[in-house]
Amino acid sequence: MRNIQKLFMVGFAVIILSGNVLAQYYYSDNRQVPLLVDSNKITILFSDEVFLDTIGQYANYYNRINSLIEDEESIGDFQTFALNSSIGYSEFTDTLRSSASVKMVNPYYMCAPGENFLVGESFCCKFQESTSYFFIDSLNDANGVEIVYEKNYAPKEYLLKVNANAVMPTLEMANYYYELSEVEFSHPDFLGGIVLDGTPVYDYYWSNQWAMQRVFNTSASQPEITAFEITAGSPDIVVAVLDDGVAVHEDIPASRILQGYDFACGDDTPVPCNNPGYGYHGQACAGIIGAGYTVDSLSANDPNTGVCGVAPNCRILPIKIMSSFDSLYTECCHGISVSVMGRAIDTAWIMGADILASSWHYNVPVDIVHQATWRASYYGRDGKGCGIFHSTGNTYSGNTTYPGIMYQVISVGSIDPDDRIWSYSNYSKVDVVAPGGSFIAHVDKIWTTDQMGELGGNRTGDAYDCGPTDDVNYLCSFAGTSSAQPVAAGVGALVLSRRPELTNYQLREVIKNSADPEMSISITSPPHQKYGYGMVHPLRALLAVTRGDANNDGRVNVGDAVYLVNHVFQGGPAALPDFRTGDANCDGTINVGDTVYLINFIFKGGPPPPLCYEYDYN
Repeated sequence: MRNIQKLFMVGFAVIILSGNVLAQYYYSDNRQVPLLVDSNKITILFSDEVFLDTIGQYANYYNRINSLIEDEESIGDFQTFALNSSIGYSEFTDTLRSSASVKMVNPYYMCAPGENFLVGESFCCKFQESTSYFFIDSLNDANGVEIVYEKNYAPKEYLLKVNANAVMPTLEMANYYYELSEVEFSHPDFLGGIVLDGTPVYDYYWSNQWAMQRVFNTSASQPEITAFEITAGSPDIVVAVLDDGVAVHEDIPASRILQGYDFACGDDTPVPCNNPGYGYHGQACAGIIGAGYTVDSLSANDPNTGVCGVAPNCRILPIKIMSSFDSLYTECCHGISVSVMGRAIDTAWIMGADILASSWHYNVPVDIVHQATWRASYYGRDGKGCGIFHSTGNTYSGNTTYPGIMYQVISVGSIDPDDRIWSYSNYSKVDVVAPGGSFIAHVDKIWTTDQMGELGGNRTGDAYDCGPTDDVNYLCSFAGTSSAQPVAAGVGALVLSRRPELTNYQLREVIKNSADPEMSISITSPPHQKYGYGMVHPLRALLAVTRGDANNDGRVNVGDAVYLVNHVFQGGPAALPDFRTGDANCDGTINVGDTVYLINFIFKGGPPPPLCYEYDYN
């Protein structure tokens, strides 16, 4: 095994060193820990004679330096610069070091691709207790190292600093000290590399969103949406909401709402109608899919942060196909015929929608609607097919409605807070279920976005107001399979955000096979007549499509192979943000087989990591 390990490490070193990223190391945890170098950047410490306001001008003397990078990528008094070429990186650093105006030059180190781990002038060092202070002082003097401080609660543990007389750069100095028998540990005082393990949610009404908490497996006391650590969606993924309109909202800004079309009114303003107490359905669905995601704890008490959607970074395409649900109010426009419905579906995929989200149905089959749905599933997304999600209907009949009955469509039923099917949710052809609300006033309702002001479903003082504050910009009374469908559509958008090449068929397989089968019942032979494959599950769905991406940078490449080799052979950290992404070959274990699989894929054109539905590991 040791020879295999050595072979792999030598192979990776050659591969990395031959590209734009160089490999180095430091010592920690009784082993060498690899570092990467971004040879398109460099960090420079100028001499005292070069003033801060002239550093940018000074750098212009070197035609290799492209621009000064902002301070967040600098450590101490070092400045970080972008280079216009990575060729001859070592030679250029030597040129800089020979300048009288340059005090020190360090490469731009990374602990993983895209994760800076910068080295400055200082390094941490702990000497053995038996080492004399005379030896420590003599060693420092001989190497151009000075003491910044010694910890009074940990004798002979120092922060040391290389000075102008240093015989070698900081990283090499730290490694040299480590290799001395008198030293217990030594490594640079790195900046960066911290990976947060959780993703807190600070949306104002998050504590009321029981459905979102359930689908993300979180609670109000521990709001950690682990799926968002993989992706909160991509603005490149577009979800078409075929409904009664979507308007700009404080929680769904104009930057995330595309120009759609109003097939009910025949114009290009697909916003909800101005019917007080109505015109909220599409707005509510859009909020469940894409309401903004707040991670700033300082905004926790700001009502404008509102609610959290499933795919808050994706964009919404409003396709308006109806005006109002209530006959007591005059509709602002006439209803649409089935031919117009077919045109609306065709328009959605032609305009570039990746996902079609529909919380409506026909009780009888309509061929023109079926044909348009079929075209969307095969011709949309440049021939890959759109992901199509439909609610099953709210009459608790044994007949899933149309066009949800089509096999190209993901049909979504509704479950209650105890994971039981709601009494209204239709069944027969059910692919997955998702949390939805009760029809009983103020009982287990769904919180989402409403029209801004008094125009939507929540008006000041009405029977469905949202508690003492009653923020009329939000709806707390949404229910039905209409509120379950957009949850599943949002999960589909997350999946395509990470794997946009998936076809309609592959996306359906991911959504179904990644569903959680353990609810109020255990589904052993899916699809169940009422529960389908189980509850749609964002994290399991994303884990199904991200195997092999061990460093969680959105790509499967040499960086993942290096990361996984470090984990398997060197005891390095497990895959991020979930160890299961390290199972590149989907065999239920994480070992040398996964590193071999990645090497074969990356360097020999072997098969990519498969879609994987293995979730239980010892």
